[in-house]
Amino acid sequence: MAGETAIMRHIWATEGGPDGVSASPDSVIAWGGSCGADILGWVAVGEDPDEWPVIVWERHGRPHWKIYDCGMVDFLRRLFAEGFDECPLSDASLWGEPAPHFVHWREERRRWEAGIDPYTGEPNPYFGMKFD
Repeated sequence: MAGETAIMRHIWATEGGPDGVSASPDSVIAWGGSCGADILGWVAVGEDPDEWPVIVWERHGRPHWKIYDCGMVDFLRRLFAEGFDECPLSDASLWGEPAPHFVHWREERRRWEAGIDPYTGEPNPYFGMKFD
């Protein structure tokens, strides 16, 4: 996430942060990304990390910056439960997801190499095929 944090800070420094937020670019810390190339993070202001709001740089959104007055866990819970007025990300693949799950990159690779779709657990019908 260090690379995503650097990108988030660069965008904030060059294009400006969200309206009404006086924090510096150094106050943003990325904690996630979406399939739509959005960056999710915190505005790390104050001593208590539990109080840091979630910030999203939505690649395809206007405005790009959106702030949510909740923590990461509540943000994800609301994302999966369609608990916002609209999807906060450019990609809606997690919006309303009834059974969200996480697959570590090492496990994902192991499953691919075994011919298993890492997300469904089903056999990959293209496993072992060569394409030009």
